[in-house]
Amino acid sequence: MTQSSSRFAPWLLLCGLGAVQAAHGLELRRITPAGNDVDAGQQITLSFDRDVVPLGRMERTADEVPVTIRPAVPCEWRWLDPKVLACQLPRDAHLLSATRYTVELGADLAAEDGTRLAKSVSHEFVTARPTVRYASSGGWASPTQPVVRVRFSQPVTAASVAASLRFGDVAVTVEPSLFDARTPFYTPDGEAREQWSVYPDAPLQADRDYALRVLPGLRSAFGAEPGVESRRITSLHSFPAFQWRGFSCTVDGKRKTFGPGASPPACEPLSPIRLEFSSPVAAAAVGKAITVSPDPLAGRGDFDAWAAADEQVELCRYNRADESYSVTLPYPWKAATQYRITLDATLRDGFGRPLAAPVELRLQTGHRDPALHLQHPQSVVEQGLDSELPLVVTNLDRIDIHYDRLTAQGLDIAQTTQRVIEGPRDIAYAVEAGVRDLLDGRSGALRGSLRTRPQTTPPDRDAPEFFA
Repeated sequence: MTQSSSRFAPWLLLCGLGAVQAAHGLELRRITPAGNDVDAGQQITLSFDRDVVPLGRMERTADEVPVTIRPAVPCEWRWLDPKVLACQLPRDAHLLSATRYTVELGADLAAEDGTRLAKSVSHEFVTARPTVRYASSGGWASPTQPVVRVRFSQPVTAASVAASLRFGDVAVTVEPSLFDARTPFYTPDGEAREQWSVYPDAPLQADRDYALRVLPGLRSAFGAEPGVESRRITSLHSFPAFQWRGFSCTVDGKRKTFGPGASPPACEPLSPIRLEFSSPVAAAAVGKAITVSPDPLAGRGDFDAWAAADEQVELCRYNRADESYSVTLPYPWKAATQYRITLDATLRDGFGRPLAAPVELRLQTGHRDPALHLQHPQSVVEQGLDSELPLVVTNLDRIDIHYDRLTAQGLDIAQTTQRVIEGPRDIAYAVEAGVRDLLDGRSGALRGSLRTRPQTTPPDRDAPEFFA
């Protein structure tokens, strides 16, 4: 090829491509959106393989565009560029959800090069159909009738919810949710809401796992396309008979539960002791049905341990298999004591069911754990006043005091002394650190740490420090 002919090669190629395009005619590349469950947006576009209009006036009226959309859409037509035609909805308008749209393009559309479509084109797409977003517990109508609040992706009719949701093979009753304050949509099939409360038409079997499922068929207030979702929404467990399941307490620093008839080791008296039940029960009801001997209150008539107990019981969460519901016994337990605890059969759970029989158990408390509490890590002991650095101790044999001392006579470091504890057991009381003795009655300052026997500070922590 000569130099002059190569100069025109690109133009010849473009002309050749143009001839190929012209030979094949105008083609529609794509229409968007496409497919199922597409977003109910504000635009439909048609893209072609070549320029259809010149740059300039890009807006078009409906009469100038050979496109029909069903159901009808308030299109504002314009060419986004010479190859892409768009139906743009007004700012306050959207495509309808759960709707099947048909876009038909006539074959009389001509490109700039004079070519036309070989045939008319028909295109369909379906906007988002209704689905379940999430579910939460709405309480219990009875021990075997859970109430579930279900939130949907768009307003759906109560009739379609009743037809599409199941607890296992049990149908549901549908009611408006008390927590949904939105105005419902009114359709020929009745009210449509984004949130409904559902519960089984008939009581479920007791003490069983159940799954709430959604099946195809949800009907939206916005369109005729039904939901196609089929899945498990949530799971729960129906309540068993009302039973006492034992008690829980802390043993050797760990929380443990002991069933009826168990012979547990001694419980730590300062940790919570709780009764465990198979279903929720009000603490105030336990307080009326319980008897403890010996009396932890020692006959005090001016104090009611159950005065702050809840009269109501919370029934607004799912139950799980083998779940226990606890009530803390609000007594000041005495250390190293055996208690006899009884519950009357008149005790009723939150559903009004009584115990099948009275309950009796024996509870043994252990000794209090050794403890040291330094109330005032920084303190001033004034001359002429009867004051001292207090140390609150429980079940200690001795305290080792390691300190540095600064007085007018100089600095003494790495000093050590011991305080032997000879007091009552299983109660907390204050003893003197002996700051005046450590200073030999002189003015000065002490900085030190405290170590106990038995040891009360974990190995990975520093001993309590003081400055006086």
